[in-house]
Amino acid sequence: MNEAGRKSLIVGIVAVSTALLSVTWSAVAGAAPASCTADAGGTGLSAAVVAQANQKISATTVDATGCDIGIYVGSGATGVTIDGVTVTGANFQGILAEKTSALTVQNSTVDGNGFHTIDPSAPPLPGSGLNSKVGQSFGISLFGVSDSTISGNKVFDNGRGGIGIMDNGPNDPGALTQNPKAPPVASTNDVITNNQVWRNYGGCAIVVATQNFGGSLSQLTISGNTVVGTGMSQANGPDIGGIVVAANLPGSSLSTVSVSGNTIDGSFEGGVVVNAIAPTSSTQNVTVTGNTLRANNFGAQEAPQTAGILVYAPGGQNTGTVVSNNTNSDQYYGIWTYKSSQTTLTGNVAGPGTTIPVSQVSTPVRVLDTRSGVGAAKAPVGAGQSVTLALSGVPAGATAAVLNLTAVGLSGAGSSFVAACPAATSVASCAKTSVLNVAGSGAVANEVTVPIGSDGKVTL
Repeated sequence: MNEAGRKSLIVGIVAVSTALLSVTWSAVAGAAPASCTADAGGTGLSAAVVAQANQKISATTVDATGCDIGIYVGSGATGVTIDGVTVTGANFQGILAEKTSALTVQNSTVDGNGFHTIDPSAPPLPGSGLNSKVGQSFGISLFGVSDSTISGNKVFDNGRGGIGIMDNGPNDPGALTQNPKAPPVASTNDVITNNQVWRNYGGCAIVVATQNFGGSLSQLTISGNTVVGTGMSQANGPDIGGIVVAANLPGSSLSTVSVSGNTIDGSFEGGVVVNAIAPTSSTQNVTVTGNTLRANNFGAQEAPQTAGILVYAPGGQNTGTVVSNNTNSDQYYGIWTYKSSQTTLTGNVAGPGTTIPVSQVSTPVRVLDTRSGVGAAKAPVGAGQSVTLALSGVPAGATAAVLNLTAVGLSGAGSSFVAACPAATSVASCAKTSVLNVAGSGAVANEVTVPIGSDGKVTL
């Protein structure tokens, strides 16, 4: 430490996390054009096509301009196949399936949908802040749908995300009309494979997430998809991208989800995100393996910097998560975890441009305060003096720690700085680089990543 005066130091290990939740807003839809079926399935939304049980819709274009939904597959319409179809122009979802099963959507193009869900009179959705008429409106939306496959499709240029699988119930995430007494309907045994997803705004590229209190999803496979981010659009904002596995509501759960062999590049959020954000929510036995990730989380949505794979549980619990044999490049963090100490990490590769291959952040805790004697003597730290700090609870094999470093109460005139290094570093060598510049007696803070010595200590 080098200073003109003396100061007190406060250090905390911190983490940053965000997540998007959804609620729906009940409203009265406008009159449907003559070419649309009004109030499809009691959703309050109109549809260009309403599928029937065991129907095959193939080799056609559904221009849903003026309709809320392109193709609607509702309760009782089991065994529907949509093959080689172009769906475009819907105000809300390109394809909305709910409370059904045995659906196949393959070799189709879903683009240009979902750009009319925003309504300034609607209350903002928690997390995203969007003023939307419906909670969720992906290009391909499966809410309470089981035993279904989404494969070989091109899903792009949609206004509220690419492909979404969610539960259904009292909160129907794709409808205007809500039934608070509706029974819960899980989504289970669904496959999303070999799709190309890009340029989707206002929602993620591929999402499997709960939307009801106590809701559940299980036995899901997300494999071989390509997600390519296209950056920022002046008109529509960021291309969100990413593959998300999320328990969003209290008491909700996801179990046995496989995310494998996908390529995710340039997402606004994390490349692959596994989270249990709500109190008493959980993810169980999620495997993330063999994925290739590059330049994701450029919007610093979950981790504080660019990151490939993120596993975090700010309110719930992730158990049985396995992250293996993935390749990360051109991201500050290859893998970033928060409050997910049970995550198994094995065989992952940190490619070029990865600063920290793995960051495992525990619950934030204050580990040093020289004002009160926490972690060191109760006394200001003088010019040229150092404090060696032992970091408890650091995972085995950790090479660096993220610290929130604060200096307060500088005495005397002039300015000062604080340096941080592994404990074995000499004061003279450590003092060559500042991580916190101080002037005046007020508090100054900075979040820094500090390499840890072999003894698990750092020197300030």
